[in-house]
Amino acid sequence: MKKALLLLIVLCVLLCSCAKTDSIDERIVGKWIDTETEQIVEYTESGYYYEYINENFTTDKTKFITKNDKIYYFLDGDEPDMKTGIDYKIKDGHLFVADVIEYRPMDLKTSTEEME
Repeated sequence: MKKALLLLIVLCVLLCSCAKTDSIDERIVGKWIDTETEQIVEYTESGYYYEYINENFTTDKTKFITKNDKIYYFLDGDEPDMKTGIDYKIKDGHLFVADVIEYRPMDLKTSTEEME
């Protein structure tokens, strides 16, 4: 009985270690504004990425994951190509993608106050 229980525990540990380890960096979750073009993008907790154009978001079901300071974009239903990640970093509260695009966090309260 003890051997069977031990074997079951070992199998559970092995199966858990093989689980998919892709994740989402919680620091990028939210809406961001491109500091140059003012385009808004959103990274959601559920792993979806949206680009907003004229207050509407893209209809493509683009997903993303993050791993080792890279963002991997892929269409819903596909698997990410782990060879095509784009570097990103958070610096001074801004998101930098590929060291070219700088996003500042979208502050909805400030945006609403500016419209009044």
